[in-house]
Amino acid sequence: MPKCPECKKEIEHLNNYQSGESRYRLWNDGKYDLYDFSEFIGDGNVNDYECQICQKILFTNEEEAISFLRGG
Repeated sequence: MPKCPECKKEIEHLNNYQSGESRYRLWNDGKYDLYDFSEFIGDGNVNDYECQICQKILFTNEEEAISFLRGG
């Protein structure tokens, strides 16, 4: 299991935060008004991969984040 270079703790995953737009469908089932997630459209401005424990940003690139988790 990889260790965070910041807090030195073993981590199982990275938290990914992206900026963009979440789209939802609003519909009514005859009784309730409901929202249903439709899609997320990233705008490319933010794509941070943070340590699950200390929340420090470790990567801003998916390939680097995957390589890190695989032990690279």
